[in-house]
Amino acid sequence: MSAKPAPAETPRPSRLTIGTVCKQLHDEFPDVSISKIRFLEDQKLITPRRTPGGYRLYSEDDIEQLREILRMQRDEFLPLRVIRQVIAQGRSTSGSGRRPRLVGAGEDTLSLEQLLSAADAVIEQLRSAPVEQALIDRSITKMRSYLYDSMTQFGGFGRANLIACFALFDDDPARINSLEANFRKVTPELIERTAREYLRKTNRTVLVLEAGAAASPEQPEVRK
Repeated sequence: MSAKPAPAETPRPSRLTIGTVCKQLHDEFPDVSISKIRFLEDQKLITPRRTPGGYRLYSEDDIEQLREILRMQRDEFLPLRVIRQVIAQGRSTSGSGRRPRLVGAGEDTLSLEQLLSAADAVIEQLRSAPVEQALIDRSITKMRSYLYDSMTQFGGFGRANLIACFALFDDDPARINSLEANFRKVTPELIERTAREYLRKTNRTVLVLEAGAAASPEQPEVRK
């Protein structure tokens, strides 16, 4: 009686070292470094497998989660505490792939308290320490890109529309020529000073609107 052939093993996904992961993400996130990836691991945001010798090995899921964390930091300016909450709610790419929405209804929504907490955390960072100049430089690059994309839309109509708006609301159509120079006037000190002076809870009014709620003559709920 011949023996049955052993079932073929499912190939295990390859895992990458921290140096290879860093190089793979560098084009998309120029500020990423080995020390930053290690820091995110220390903060329990990613958990790569370790070899018996202590070397970190990252799976495809680990890399996608790391990419999502870096994107939230860069594009949404979320602090690590909020990122940790978001991942715990299933926004991690290793889960369902759905992202909790900031508004609307459903099981994947964020509460008002969570939104205010996230906003307060970011504001407190702006009030307590200067923003890194590198972050401002990246933001200016994005603003310039958005500005020129807007002006070249519809065969130049975007530029004409912007000039008309400055003429109508500012009585200064030539202001369009100074926009980029004004971007460069933003400094870490200016942001910190503005945050301390204006971004205070006493200056904030929260208007709560419930989507799909029946029309009512009563005033909407307002929190201060």
